[in-house]
Amino acid sequence: MAVRLLPGTDGHQNGTHLLSIARRHTSSSILAMGVVQTTSSDGIVGFDDSDLPLAFWLKQTPQTEAGPPVRDLTLSAWVGHETSSDGGADLEAVHRLMNEVRRRVDYVIGATSVTTTADEAVIRGAGVCQDHAHVFIAAARSLGIPARYVSGYLWPGHHEVATASHAWAEAWVNDLGWVGFDPANNVCPTEAYVRVAVGLDYFDASPVRGVRRAGPVNEEMVVTVQVDPVKADADVLTSPAS
Repeated sequence: MAVRLLPGTDGHQNGTHLLSIARRHTSSSILAMGVVQTTSSDGIVGFDDSDLPLAFWLKQTPQTEAGPPVRDLTLSAWVGHETSSDGGADLEAVHRLMNEVRRRVDYVIGATSVTTTADEAVIRGAGVCQDHAHVFIAAARSLGIPARYVSGYLWPGHHEVATASHAWAEAWVNDLGWVGFDPANNVCPTEAYVRVAVGLDYFDASPVRGVRRAGPVNEEMVVTVQVDPVKADADVLTSPAS
C-alpha cells in the first residue's frame, strides 16, 4: 500500500518526510533512493545560516553527558590546549581529541546499543560509529566547544550491501566554522561521505523515527544500505548536497 509523504523541515534545518499508516498492519517498508553530488573539502562544512546560536550545541543529552570517564579521556587529549572566547578550538587540538576517542574506544559491532551513553562506551572501551560520535561530542562540549551529531552514509569503496547508515560529528573550529570528524575511522569526512542530518545526538538525527499504538510488545527494524558511485553526469546529478 503506497502512503503519501508530507515533506517538511525540522528545527535543525534538516529535510524531513512524515508518513502515517492509520490501519491495522504487521509490517511496513520504507525505500529511499536518490543521487547526490559530493565534493572533497577536508571535512570543512563552514559557516551555515542556521538561526540556532552556537550555545545550543553545548547542550548535554543523556547520550552525550560527560561524566568522569569522558572527562578523563578529554584531559588526556587536551593538555596544553585552550578554547577561544567564542567557543572555537584549534584544528590540530580537535584532531588530537578525535585520535584519543578512537584510541580509547575500539570499533566492535554489537558491543553497544542505541541507548548506550558516551560514558558507558568509554568504560567498555568498545562501540560503533554512533558511540564514537557521542564520546567525541561529549568531550568537545565539556570543553565549551560546540559540537553536533551527523547522520548519513559512507561509500566503503565496494558494492557490498551494508546493514546500517553511518554517523560522525562536527565541531566548531576557529576561522573555519563547522568541521567534520569521524572518530570511528579516525579521519575527516571525504567525498565518500553523504551528509544527511544533524542533531544533538543519535535520537535527534536518526534516519528513521516513529511511534505506534497497540500491537505486539516486541518489534524489529531491519536496515540495508547500498551506496554506489556514479559518473558526474549533469542529467543524473539532480540533487547536489554537501
